[in-house]
Amino acid sequence: MHSPLRKTKDRQGCFEKEEGILASCKYRNRKLDISELDLMREYSDAMNQIKKRHFWFFLKDGFSPSFSASASDDNKVFSLEDLYK
Repeated sequence: MHSPLRKTKDRQGCFEKEEGILASCKYRNRKLDISELDLMREYSDAMNQIKKRHFWFFLKDGFSPSFSASASDDNKVFSLEDLYK
């Protein structure tokens, strides 16, 4: 059974047992940079019961090279085009 959805501004999360997804939706005219990934990691540190964390980003304008270099397999990025496929 999933625990209730938790939301802070444009960040949401869904958690089950020791694994969870944290998501962020950015509808901006600039690319997502590493600072947003760092912020998501900081938020997730407050949820110490979650051992396996997946970060999902829904973006209008893609992401910067610095974001791409720091991303891991647990991060997923979705564009507007992806949502309508």
